[in-house]
Amino acid sequence: MVDENTPDWDRLMTIIELVVDTMDHLNVQRKYIPSEVRTSWSRYSYDILNTPAAKYFFEKYPGWFPMLLKATQMWEDDKK
Repeated sequence: MVDENTPDWDRLMTIIELVVDTMDHLNVQRKYIPSEVRTSWSRYSYDILNTPAAKYFFEKYPGWFPMLLKATQMWEDDKK
């Protein structure tokens, strides 16, 4: 579980925000990424964005990345 009492919480949230920003950019550029690479990125993104830190971040800031949250559903479908 991740919360404000987690050791190095500020650092963790800084890192996860950078990662989420990157994933958001990849989602915007998704149609330009070759399909063989896109599948790998989709799997990686899905796994990273489902970590406790990322889930906490999305719960705390639900309106910041609505398209990315929607994309995680699409990535989940890609994993199947």
